Amino acid sequence: MLCTIGLLVTCGRPSQKQLLKRIAAAEEVLMKDSLPVRQHALDAAQTFMDYITAFPDDTSSNPRFWFKAAELYNVAELPEKAIALTDSFMKYYPEHPFFPYVLHFRGAVYELSLYDTRNATIAYEQIISDYNTPEHYELVTSALASLQYMGMSADEIFEDLKSKGLIQDE
Repeated sequence: MLCTIGLLVTCGRPSQKQLLKRIAAAEEVLMKDSLPVRQHALDAAQTFMDYITAFPDDTSSNPRFWFKAAELYNVAELPEKAIALTDSFMKYYPEHPFFPYVLHFRGAVYELSLYDTRNATIAYEQIISDYNTPEHYELVTSALASLQYMGMSADEIFEDLKSKGLIQDE
């Protein structure tokens, strides 16, 4: 009886190898489109989440898969789901090398998808205060620029950069 139950449980769940193949296939579909179709993004995000659920102890793949799923949910115009995944990532992987990138992504989702400048500012300021190192120079610079230009239109940013001599009008 116990063997039958064990067989049913394992038969109902795809193997790690099967899920990794599904992830590769989903990524291939995404790479074929210059801009991912919403449904493809949702399918790929769900495939990443299926893997994380089936193999929660795989700390070598799951942080990357969590981040990719968050990006895909944002592409699929589900920024709240993307933020929820960044919350989970930050809870489970606070020391992971991806953490500052997830934090930056979180700021960008708040700023550009949810128009929540308060939470975007919190994320960007955390990057500046916690990751102001040569290794994270580009992230800190990007966070500073995001704070400086937050709420401005592309034309206003262009004019500001032009007035500082950083770009020239053709």
